[in-house]
Amino acid sequence: MNTAFRTFVIAGLDPAIYPARTISWISVERLQAENSMGASAISKTYGDWRNAVDKRLHQIYCITIADAGVDEEYLIRHWQSNDAPLEFVEWLGNKYDLDPLPSLVQPQERGK
Repeated sequence: MNTAFRTFVIAGLDPAIYPARTISWISVERLQAENSMGASAISKTYGDWRNAVDKRLHQIYCITIADAGVDEEYLIRHWQSNDAPLEFVEWLGNKYDLDPLPSLVQPQERGK
């Protein structure tokens, strides 16, 4: 019996267990324009970057920066390190194991 040849199986994630997160109400072109690799976060003012993060948190997780308990110094450090708003929100969601809204549910407009 020749044991030099073995069969390897490369398994992928089962979509029934790990559903792909699609956010249909945010257009791909808009995301690419706001979070393109060529555009740095520093080119946005801190206020614009913070508002974009707050908006993304609301759209994806239905929470705000205040709900997440993120302090300003922490946000400023990520803004200064050129994190794109969407990348920061995805990182924050992964770090704290946040559950995104199901793709069929759209967040309601927040009162101002």
